[in-house]
Amino acid sequence: MPLDSTYSLDGPRLVGARRRGPRLAAATLGLVAALALARLRSGIEGGPLCVGDDAALLVASDDVGWTFAPGLTAQVRSCTGGFATPLRINAEGQADQPWPATPRADEVRVLVLGNETADGLMVAREDRLSTRIALLADRTLGRRVAGINATLPGYATAQQRRWLEARGPRFTPALVVVLVDPEADLAATVSPPRARPAPADGEDLLPPASGLVDLAGHGPLRDDDTAARSTAVRIERPAPLVSPAERKPARAQLAREITSLARAAAAQDARLAILIAPPCPLAETAPDDDLCAALAGIAPCADLTPAFAEHAAAVATTELCVPGTRRWGRDAHFLASHAVWDLLDARGLWPAGVVRGHRL
Repeated sequence: MPLDSTYSLDGPRLVGARRRGPRLAAATLGLVAALALARLRSGIEGGPLCVGDDAALLVASDDVGWTFAPGLTAQVRSCTGGFATPLRINAEGQADQPWPATPRADEVRVLVLGNETADGLMVAREDRLSTRIALLADRTLGRRVAGINATLPGYATAQQRRWLEARGPRFTPALVVVLVDPEADLAATVSPPRARPAPADGEDLLPPASGLVDLAGHGPLRDDDTAARSTAVRIERPAPLVSPAERKPARAQLAREITSLARAAAAQDARLAILIAPPCPLAETAPDDDLCAALAGIAPCADLTPAFAEHAAAVATTELCVPGTRRWGRDAHFLASHAVWDLLDARGLWPAGVVRGHRL
């Protein structure tokens, strides 16, 4: 039936048979466009990846033992559920942005060393400890602060010193903040963590092809993916210490390793500060070790344990810990950033010209 036009008080309208073809074609094109955009977003942000306590995402490294898989882009979440968070690993194998070799003229660089407790994989980048330290500086009234995230799963103080000696000089840090895990780092002095080759077919161990690079790939497995599979590692973690008799010599060894770290920092004209950083989940009773007392003669030290316990007791719904992991949540990174700044400020470690702002 041909279409004709009639008029009413409301104006002209079309009457007659309705043609579904154009609508179906438009709907199909819309669906195709939506799928293409989803594919593009997945290519940019990377695919979904579940991260538990098994130090997934790691590959072997000749100079520092192991790092995150360089260039990885993914959407990560806890294996027990929760929201996915974008993750981008730089070319150095750090959960951080790329950093130029030479700092800006007005820039003070703070290098943060530690294990997976504070690597920030499960929080937004702006909430990570290294980023928050930088954001606390007032760039209008003083110098710019750059926080560099060199925390890596399984790293203890011996691995941190190795990383600082091998890769620290390329970042030219003015300050080095080492996060001491009061359980894992003590245990590692007796039984150091080791990287073991991961099974080649372990899907949860291997960074998938991801990011914009994947958009130019030719099939589900590229040559660089094959190389990553051949170097993927798991960390063999030390057994926990269970008695005071075991902890006493471990404390002495930890002090020696922190002393070596301080010397490595000094060799790069950087100052060292120590933060005792309790892992998740928070222990109901803290160990009787006063690690700051044992390490204070080596470098300025602050213990986060009381602040974490007070926060957990005061806040009914806390984000101190990411459920199902040893990693800090957003609130823990917030508390730690202020503790770091206060420690550096109280001990006069900030270089001249650094001014604290009012940002929370």
